[in-house]
Amino acid sequence: MEAGERDRTQMTRDTGMPAVLPNPTSASASHHRPPAASSRKRGIRKGWHHHFLHFPTTYPDLSNMNQFFEIAKQYKEMILLIASLIAGIFFVRDYFATKQEVEVLKCQAENGIALVESRINVELTTKKIISLQKEIEDQKERARNRTGQATSDSPSLSLEINRLKDELGNEYETQRRAADNLKPGACERAVKK
Repeated sequence: MEAGERDRTQMTRDTGMPAVLPNPTSASASHHRPPAASSRKRGIRKGWHHHFLHFPTTYPDLSNMNQFFEIAKQYKEMILLIASLIAGIFFVRDYFATKQEVEVLKCQAENGIALVESRINVELTTKKIISLQKEIEDQKERARNRTGQATSDSPSLSLEINRLKDELGNEYETQRRAADNLKPGACERAVKK
């Protein structure tokens, strides 16, 4: 090897890779000289330093990876068995509900049913109260037509209306609790307690 070739292929200290240097004695070396100052445009300096960009001529040793793949080929059935067991465990864990998830669903279902039943009961109780109030008004009108003067309310109907109003208040409270328990995360917190 000549001295010029040895200098061109000399390893650089920074990268440990061979530096590709132009051969100053070759005919193509003239294009590696920096351009004259007149050819500079818009402050961009183009010199021969951009010709130092190079790609490595050597590649990393893949013998370790090849050895790994050779060993993996020998145990491929065992690796597939372990991988399928792990995948099966994750599938079963994600597919079937846990006891806590069942309790949360049960809580949500119970509160949803309670909310619907409460709304129906509120509607029925309200209709009963309206019908009782109408009956009281009818009794007053009949008494006024018979005697000519207004009479007091029937005590039994008034008591029934008061009882229905208390029942209505309880149904509204049940509705409120059920609606609060149906908010996101409420049943999860209730189940964890």
